[in-house]
Amino acid sequence: MMEKKRIQIVLVIALSIFTIVGCSENKGVFDGNIYVNKVMGIKIIPPKEWIIEETQNFIGAYVTFYSTPNKQTCIQLTKNKVKLPTEAMVANIRDTNTGIIIAEGKSTFNGMPAYIMDFIYDNPIEANKRVILLIQNGRSYGVMYYIVKDNDYHNNMETIYKSLETLQFQK
Repeated sequence: MMEKKRIQIVLVIALSIFTIVGCSENKGVFDGNIYVNKVMGIKIIPPKEWIIEETQNFIGAYVTFYSTPNKQTCIQLTKNKVKLPTEAMVANIRDTNTGIIIAEGKSTFNGMPAYIMDFIYDNPIEANKRVILLIQNGRSYGVMYYIVKDNDYHNNMETIYKSLETLQFQK
């Protein structure tokens, strides 16, 4: 009788863990035109033929759209698990980036209040990076894009801007 109760308890715990892990998985739906991720609460029209990669860790959920398999030009969207003050996010970005900040400050993004940081990287592959921090629907979001200065730089910049114009946050 005791052994049967022990097995039942183990099964209940295992099913609970399975349910928690399964429900928190960061998976979006892409219909060939629009990408929707309910875990992150976002909707966007990503650039055509870009690669989509979804990840999640203890900090939050991420979705990254890459222009090519070498992942040199990308858009990354982040939803933090907790609402972080802008100051804490800015300090973390300053501490973890090797680029030079060329501009930063309060601004707007798609009509929403935002904090924007622009970086330039002086390494073998010259690149520009923009980080946009938002508080939307009670959550902290990060929007980052990284563009390699190559022959397609201006086309990639235009493609990224057009895609980010479609970004919507859902409740």
